[in-house]
Amino acid sequence: PKIELNDEEFLKIIKKLGLTYKLEDGETKETTIKNVLKLTDQQFIETNKRFFAEKARRTYNEQTFKKTDAQRACKIDVNKTSRIYEIYQACDALDDDLFRY
Repeated sequence: PKIELNDEEFLKIIKKLGLTYKLEDGETKETTIKNVLKLTDQQFIETNKRFFAEKARRTYNEQTFKKTDAQRACKIDVNKTSRIYEIYQACDALDDDLFRY
């Protein structure tokens, strides 16, 4: 899902997680997440694919999607996965209605 927040709200979320970053002109929120967590493009794409596939699977099976589920699904550092989870949760990108089909 695309992150639908203005830059100010998004940077508040990043700062709340103890991270610092200055948005560059034209930079997407996803690029900011990738840069803040120091992930390569490939790592970020694979992590998002696994992260949201697990979220969709668990929603389809009517199970909750917790941070530990995300950590098991992603093949990166659990701290980075936790931060991705918290960012997407704060941006309402993990709303179950977005994953119903």
